[in-house]
Amino acid sequence: MIGSTMVRLRRDLSGSKGVIPAGKVGYVEGFDGDRVHVRFRLVRLAVRQNDLETWDPDRSAWNEMTPAAARWIRDALAAADGTSRPASTSRPAAAPDPGIAPRPPTPRTRPSAPEPRPLPTASRTASSARGQWIALCIVGVLLAGFGFNYVPDAPSTGFDLNCADIGHRVNVTPGDPHGLDRDGDGVGCETDGHKYSWLGILGLCGAGAGGFVLYRNRRDSA
Repeated sequence: MIGSTMVRLRRDLSGSKGVIPAGKVGYVEGFDGDRVHVRFRLVRLAVRQNDLETWDPDRSAWNEMTPAAARWIRDALAAADGTSRPASTSRPAAAPDPGIAPRPPTPRTRPSAPEPRPLPTASRTASSARGQWIALCIVGVLLAGFGFNYVPDAPSTGFDLNCADIGHRVNVTPGDPHGLDRDGDGVGCETDGHKYSWLGILGLCGAGAGGFVLYRNRRDSA
């Protein structure tokens, strides 16, 4: 990879987008003194060198970013931009022995760092779970609206009724034969609760739980 090096965080870091977890993989974009500018997808952070590990493709392992490794990356970035040439760390070649035939140089290729593999199964699972929480919020709001707004009709019986016999709000019949509507607005026993208020409370709890989980997942994925 030219002009960029894969790195990952050794510890959790707080940034403008929340907490970037340890192990997050990013790419070096530049240096500012002893601070390293790293891009994690859409998030850019300036972190200390000792908070990072660099990918060693020769050993297929992560190594702590040493000052020497930081200088090598800085020179590689500068060379990719065309501003300078990286300092050569190779030793001067020794004079060949006339009695020994020189060996042809062996070409060495530096394999590129592996790209992070996508996880389609995990992505589909997260998308399905998000859809289920959204559905829970919608159902909760609908249940709350029904439980706190539905008022049934007053029962029609041949004997006298009062609010203590009914126990919830009702729509009175024309003429209000039982005298349940004191203010004449068509709704009797208004001091009592709704018949399905428990369903409204259950709906509010479900909508609140779904909204909280969606908010937390969005904050963690930022």
